[in-house]
Amino acid sequence: MQPAIDVVVVGACGKMGREVVRAVQKEEDLRLAGAVDRNEVGREIGELLGLGPLGVPIRSSLEEWLAAADLARAERPCVMVDFTRPEGVLER
Repeated sequence: MQPAIDVVVVGACGKMGREVVRAVQKEEDLRLAGAVDRNEVGREIGELLGLGPLGVPIRSSLEEWLAAADLARAERPCVMVDFTRPEGVLER
């Protein structure tokens, strides 16, 4: 059996980001590894969405998530899904 693919959702608190988080949670071969958004920073994404605790705090930036992630010990593939708004990206 293949290891689950870790998924980081950037823009996790937006309408589409929330749906991506929910979709990832439904799939056996995916694992929510991170949630990034400017809103709700520090809150637990699963509790925010009514999914129960998932152990995934919302980080303020991808850089913050990368700093907190232990990628050197990662044993599975990792992907990022970006549902941010273009104007939000251009502000940085």
